[in-house]
Amino acid sequence: MNKVYKKVFSRDFCIPWLQIWYKNEAGNTRPWNDKTNPSFPYLVLIRKNDTVESYYDMSGLDWSRNSLIQKVKNDNSFVDKIIFEVNKSIQPINKIINSSEPLDKEKLLEFIGYFSSVYYWFLAMWELCESDEEETESIDISAIGKIKSQNISLTDDIDSLIRRSLSNIFPKIKNYSHMLTIEEIKSDNIPDISILKERDTGFVFTDNKLFESDKLDEIENFYNIKLEENINFIKNISLIKGRPACSGIVMGKVRLVMGYKNISSFQQGEVLVSPMTMPDFAPAMEKACAFITDEGGITCHAAILAREFGKPCITGTIIATQILNNGDLVEVNANTGEIKILERSL
Repeated sequence: MNKVYKKVFSRDFCIPWLQIWYKNEAGNTRPWNDKTNPSFPYLVLIRKNDTVESYYDMSGLDWSRNSLIQKVKNDNSFVDKIIFEVNKSIQPINKIINSSEPLDKEKLLEFIGYFSSVYYWFLAMWELCESDEEETESIDISAIGKIKSQNISLTDDIDSLIRRSLSNIFPKIKNYSHMLTIEEIKSDNIPDISILKERDTGFVFTDNKLFESDKLDEIENFYNIKLEENINFIKNISLIKGRPACSGIVMGKVRLVMGYKNISSFQQGEVLVSPMTMPDFAPAMEKACAFITDEGGITCHAAILAREFGKPCITGTIIATQILNNGDLVEVNANTGEIKILERSL
């Protein structure tokens, strides 16, 4: 039996970010556990449709979170340790992010190295806050939750910083510099632009290796895994449901914003549909009449901006980006959390 990997979330992250992510979640030991994750390859990252989907072995994800929860339960001071380390680490990171200046090559590699070295403390914060409530009910994680909420855009801001810096360092491949690996940045061994364009169209990243997107079947067979499809498409579906995050009712035409490349094509008054919005999506969000996301809840980025802008928002639909197409006419009822498809564009 192939082990089934489940899609957890989507983000339009650059390749260096994915390398940091994989290395520290799938390969490294942590301060609370001297063992590496027994699941292998644990995490499969797939770029398609201008975004990156993350597929996890859920037993490995449970192992990771449970080992941390057990450490905290056995050592009451460890929560304070996490808070201290996150606060200490986040100060220099935010200082660099808030400067808004791109980094030169030396500074960028230094930043990537530093963030990678402290990543597991942020992982501890994220995993405690995202664990089931019944698992953490005996632990006071309110202070950690506050830090997380105050830095809700941290991962997106780091990605944005790396992208801006790479664009500045490699102006000749500006639009595709985010497709460089850390090793290529270090060595200046820059692939041909055609290779970077191909990566931008799609790839698979797992086991610290970058594969062409058409190799997925071979990857599944080699690692004896299977990626779970989110839904069985239902023809003629006319209603999608999610969580109301900011009330209101509007009608408008859909515009999918899967990643950075889709922002410039967004038109005034369209309904923004995305796996999950990021801070750099703000120009499109200002033009939108409503937001719909696959992921998130009432505290996610889309929900926060929706309340700030006073625009209807429905989150956590799971399937919106897979059901809706550009130009579909929809009614967004963010009072009930329902999206009615009134007219298909195709």
